[in-house]
Amino acid sequence: MLIATSSCSIKGYIPISETVKAKIVTPHIFNGDFEKALYKTSIIIYGNSITGLTLIKKTDSAYRVVSMSELGIKYFDLEFPLDEQIPTIVHYIMDPLNKKLLVNLIIKDFDLIFSPPTINKSEILINTNDSLKIAVKHNKFVYFYNPLGKISEIAKHQISKPVISLSDYADNFPKHISFNHGKIWFEFKKVD
Repeated sequence: MLIATSSCSIKGYIPISETVKAKIVTPHIFNGDFEKALYKTSIIIYGNSITGLTLIKKTDSAYRVVSMSELGIKYFDLEFPLDEQIPTIVHYIMDPLNKKLLVNLIIKDFDLIFSPPTINKSEILINTNDSLKIAVKHNKFVYFYNPLGKISEIAKHQISKPVISLSDYADNFPKHISFNHGKIWFEFKKVD
């Protein structure tokens, strides 16, 4: 019994009141008005690093993510359909990056930020020490919200360390995004 109850909870979080639950809406990291953003990109894979630019653009039917060097050498080009029933389209991945583990990580991380969690009102928790930090459990992940109601972190349910961090929201999308898988790390900083 103890194992079952501790595996379903997040340390320091308790269920929230029905009044607060009624105010929670499904958030979108990139809202409906989002069109495109250019990010300065750093990628570190097992101690090897590359830098460049990443363009995230929303079309009528998908998000397109193109990452390249400052000289225009393309690292990857992926399309994430808005219809979640359609799989991600890989237009191009540079040979050194075209490893199944790496490609799956990139796709999974971008899927998490493009597809908002389906909020089950019974899975909403609030931090006992900070009444403004809210967590929502969805599938195998926990979404943490900042006081403004924006997603600030996405973590695997069993691990307290965030996999994805989002900050500095402007124009209703984050200016800073990082994917952290230990030895595989991506950082995106919006170019002004």
